[in-house]
Amino acid sequence: MNKTNIFYFHGLETKGKSRLCAYLESLNIWNIQTTLFKYFTENPIEKFQDEFKLGFNILIGSSFGAFPALYFGLNHKIPFMLINPSITPFNTLKRKGITDISILESYKKTEIQLQDLIKNDDGANPKRTIIISKNDNVVNNDIILSTLKINKEDLIETDWGHIVPTEDYGLIVKELTALVNAL
Repeated sequence: MNKTNIFYFHGLETKGKSRLCAYLESLNIWNIQTTLFKYFTENPIEKFQDEFKLGFNILIGSSFGAFPALYFGLNHKIPFMLINPSITPFNTLKRKGITDISILESYKKTEIQLQDLIKNDDGANPKRTIIISKNDNVVNNDIILSTLKINKEDLIETDWGHIVPTEDYGLIVKELTALVNAL
């Protein structure tokens, strides 16, 4: 039996492979792929547009990585899991002090494209899991909750902070397994 191909989009300030991604890889249940994105200088949607037509079964996006995971998931009908999602990269990068007009315009353009995808989304296809924390002091949950069509059974609210505690990785594994089983 072939392993499920999963692509993991890390958060904004991840300097290497995130602990969660490394943990998921270590389970050797799925084929987890990732790359270190330089979000401050390149827009992964523009850079990897063609690559995401190549057979990923599920996308995971954590924090800022939720933006490309959601975009590619909706655009290519790939099931996705968003963890403490940030889906407004233009504002996030401006708050971080990014002033490079070309990168900001690139994100603004793809953010508008994402809004169009969201408007046409029925909330059912692709399958999705959204995990948010009531105690997240980095991401404004109201943005994802008011923007994306989320069925009650697809939303999980936790008491974590912004980072998934290692003792709760089991929840991620359980939900990822459910997404895989729904394929």
